[in-house]
Amino acid sequence: MKKVVMKINGKLHQFVVEPDRVLLDLLREDMLLTGAKQSCDRKGQCGACTAVSYTHLRAHETVLDLVCRLLLEKKKKKRKKG
Repeated sequence: MKKVVMKINGKLHQFVVEPDRVLLDLLREDMLLTGAKQSCDRKGQCGACTAVSYTHLRAHETVLDLVCRLLLEKKKKKRKKG
C-alpha cells in the first residue's frame, strides 16, 4: 500500500492505495468524479481519460506512475534552480 496526497479540484485528498491502482478508478470510484471516461483499453490511446494538472496526466496511469512522474518533475525543477 502507498500513501498518496493529491490536490484535486482545489482540495487536498489523502489516499492509501495499491501501487498498481489506476488513477481513473480512483477518480471515478473513490472521488465520484465521473468526468474522466474509460473509452479504450486503458492504455490512453484515445485521450478520454485525460486528467489535467500542472502537467497533463493520463488517468490510465497507475498511482505509482503518477508519484514517480511528480517526483521526477520536482527533481528537474530543483536542478534548473541550482
